[in-house]
Amino acid sequence: CGLPILTSKMNGASEIVIEGVNGYLVDNAAEKEKIASIIAKFAEMPPETRAKFAKSAFETSKGFSWERHIEKIIALFSSYKGK
Repeated sequence: CGLPILTSKMNGASEIVIEGVNGYLVDNAAEKEKIASIIAKFAEMPPETRAKFAKSAFETSKGFSWERHIEKIIALFSSYKGK
């Protein structure tokens, strides 16, 4: 965790990635030139900018932890309790 994200829109990642905030999206993994361009963009970023991406990616990941999923499942089952 804590790394900027580069992924395709094909796997549902577009629901998690905020373009230009915690990572970048490509339409599909076959876009080699776009992927290379984004990797170069990350490499050329000042360390402070990369750190902002990383922090944002880490903060986003907190909403998808096992603990958070368990909380949601418990809340779901609790809402049906007694119905």
